[in-house]
Amino acid sequence: MRYETGRLSPDAPKRQYGPFVVLGKDSEEVQLFIGHAALNDESVELSAGDEAAVFEMGPPLRAATLTDVNPSQVPHPTCRVDVVSDISLDADEVNAMVHWRSKIEKYKRDGVAARSLKPFREYIICPHKTEALSEIGRVIYWRFSCAGLVIDCYEAAGIASVEVDAEMPEVDDAILQEAYPDIWKLEQAYQQNPDAIARRYGYEGLQDLGLDEKPWRPILPGYVFHALARADSGNPRPGPYTPSSAEERYFP
Repeated sequence: MRYETGRLSPDAPKRQYGPFVVLGKDSEEVQLFIGHAALNDESVELSAGDEAAVFEMGPPLRAATLTDVNPSQVPHPTCRVDVVSDISLDADEVNAMVHWRSKIEKYKRDGVAARSLKPFREYIICPHKTEALSEIGRVIYWRFSCAGLVIDCYEAAGIASVEVDAEMPEVDDAILQEAYPDIWKLEQAYQQNPDAIARRYGYEGLQDLGLDEKPWRPILPGYVFHALARADSGNPRPGPYTPSSAEERYFP
């Protein structure tokens, strides 16, 4: 059994990682800050800095099975691998995750409205996930943050990571810009030309992402890795983890 959550060393040889292992990508601007979390899509050998095929909330929700065009024309989404969390998922857990993923994908694959969504209609920050409903109250699709997609996948297999019902640490404007630099830039553009940004990206302002009122308390990707790092041979499936500080957005 292997319990490995940590930053990959550039000098270490490649290692084999299975599907649904959690992969993290560092921020381009802030050292040791995990800017994105995704799910490994296939069994593959990886080392630091490799690009791995993933199932992720980009936005949008992305994987090879979700594209309606020739895969040779639209490459499979990938994530650079800086951090890995492998907690030795067993066959039953993987099967539960496969079932969960098939349900999440089915909403998008089968729903005309879901397939035609602009990226930010599938994305949310606070809460980490929410359902989008039709006029008659039927679930059309789910909205996730990148961390929320990972958390929900693991919950489907009975694996607790972050305690989603707990009060998350407060983040200020500076941390929000650090955590979501592209969204922050998009917000500035939206303020200048909301109609054009909404048409192109489906972005309708910070309030639509759950950031309308302070204090802001998002579940940041780093929290997921701190949560899974507690798994070891003595306690392979610890209970849910409550972050105590926004500083846990960093993962050394």
